[in-house]
Amino acid sequence: CVGNTPFLQAHLVLDNSPGGLLGASGLSYVWGPFSRGAISRLAAAAAAAVNRRVAEESQQVRRPMARNQVTASAALSQNDNLKIEVFEELEYVWVPRGRFWMGANEGDKAAAESENPRHHVRLTKGFWMTRGPVTVEAYRRFCKAIHKELPEYAGFEQKEDHPVVKVNWADASAYCEWVGGRLPTEAEWEYAARGGQDGNNYPWGNRVSPQKANYYGKGQNWKGTSPVGSFPPNEYGLYDMAGNVWEWCADWFHDSYYSKSPRTDPDGPKEKTNARVIRGGSWGSSSRFLRISVRGRVGPQIRGSLQGFRCVREEGASMEVKPTRSRRRNAGW
Repeated sequence: CVGNTPFLQAHLVLDNSPGGLLGASGLSYVWGPFSRGAISRLAAAAAAAVNRRVAEESQQVRRPMARNQVTASAALSQNDNLKIEVFEELEYVWVPRGRFWMGANEGDKAAAESENPRHHVRLTKGFWMTRGPVTVEAYRRFCKAIHKELPEYAGFEQKEDHPVVKVNWADASAYCEWVGGRLPTEAEWEYAARGGQDGNNYPWGNRVSPQKANYYGKGQNWKGTSPVGSFPPNEYGLYDMAGNVWEWCADWFHDSYYSKSPRTDPDGPKEKTNARVIRGGSWGSSSRFLRISVRGRVGPQIRGSLQGFRCVREEGASMEVKPTRSRRRNAGW
């Protein structure tokens, strides 16, 4: 009740729990003066609508992004405006333009100097981002199409739905260019990882556990990479923004870049350095390196078992893969 007037708030959300229905923040609100009978009828209608939605989602046939992943409907329950497109058999999620605080949160004692100062950044254009890191399967198709050498053995078992590793910066850039995209800037990556939730240390909040990401420590379930989409997505519907593999970004790395970076659409230092930015931490990282603000660095020529990548495609990008000159290939995986 509000004052002496009876009001009903229909406030429903679907989730991935056994009951599937919570009285929590979510899908719709209905306000107004109602009689007891009207309240009962409206509540019954709302429950019926939810049941219909559950039935419809259970009947939808979606090509899974990877085995054991959280279902797409779980992400939809977090963001009912999720926009997804499929290109070269990988899902891309639309990340809207916006503003955010980039860098370490105030009071973060684990932060390195390179993560400061915290500063406000504006991205003037939205973009499509691969929902997870590029997979072994997707990279294999690329290598086959252009007759490129396959990556070396990672040192552990990798199935088709695992993120590809043993690719250097140029390899990653070439794949993204092939699909009409590019590597994300460091600012785009952090903005997407935060999922519109400024102030969190991790994509999901401020506490870390093996149920949230694949990283080194007690409870780790894999000896190496894990299938893409094995953990819940962030608020933008993106998987593995923390852990599994470090991800190449477009930018050159400079430890003091934040003190002089543009506040609108920053794209990294103009002068070359000896390292490119990597983000997100990996299966071999301790939990402190999974923090959103952590800025990793590695030589662009390095092909390591900890590094993978994801791509971004700008609005209106061509839906055709780009032809690339043939190269020698080997036995690879």
